[in-house]
Amino acid sequence: LIIGLGRYAQGTGISAAKFFSRHGAYVTVNDQKTAEDLRESVNQLSKYKRINYVFAESPISLLQDVSFVFQNPGVPDFHPLIVAARRKKIPIINDWSMFFMHRKARCVAVTGTRGKTTTTTLLYKMIRQKYRSAKLAGNIGVSPLTFLNRYNGELVVAELSSWLLRGLRTTDKGPHIAVVTNIMRDHQNAYKTMNAYVEDKELIFKHQTSRDYTVLNYDDLRVREMVKKTKGNVVWIGETIPKNSDGVFLNGSMIVMRKQKKEYHII
Repeated sequence: LIIGLGRYAQGTGISAAKFFSRHGAYVTVNDQKTAEDLRESVNQLSKYKRINYVFAESPISLLQDVSFVFQNPGVPDFHPLIVAARRKKIPIINDWSMFFMHRKARCVAVTGTRGKTTTTTLLYKMIRQKYRSAKLAGNIGVSPLTFLNRYNGELVVAELSSWLLRGLRTTDKGPHIAVVTNIMRDHQNAYKTMNAYVEDKELIFKHQTSRDYTVLNYDDLRVREMVKKTKGNVVWIGETIPKNSDGVFLNGSMIVMRKQKKEYHII
């Protein structure tokens, strides 16, 4: 059962419907919008024959005989079908929990309240100078399910919103490099508390180990506190960073990188 079809051609809902149908699954797509609202999305799926649609309502009976519930990022946790699926212990997944299940998954992931898209795009442009096969995905409009069939360990640079990150609740995997730009009060229409929002953001590094890296913004107090929770190697960014710590900071008008107590002038 896919909850939330959406309107993006390479977005989560449409990509999930194509992915599961290609692999022989019987798929039901549910969305509270009308069939007329989503006509263009349905047209993109016209050649896939194993898809059933239920629009404008979300009856609990849709959960009968369901193996997995796929939650579109636009669907809140308090959606009645999500609540009921959790109560029935039906696994709830998304495209990023599926990506990180891939044995060759390699990812640099960016989250935060502001600056995600800019940071992700700049990182991708830089990474592509060395890794020409790198892929750009995530909240930027491209689901990993669009390329998962042919994925072979290419580096993926991903913008991950809190809604995409919540898929990692059900996995024990995550990105090799996690970046947190900042945390501000936002999306409280989809979360009961600010703490719940922050907890989903922290999923970006929850499954990291000492072989991984967590890039944290020292200038943001909420992000600074995350150092207590990550098991990854912390790399600080900020106007200033802790003395003798690895990271990138400003010295006057110079951007400086400090690594193992050595400092390098970048630009």
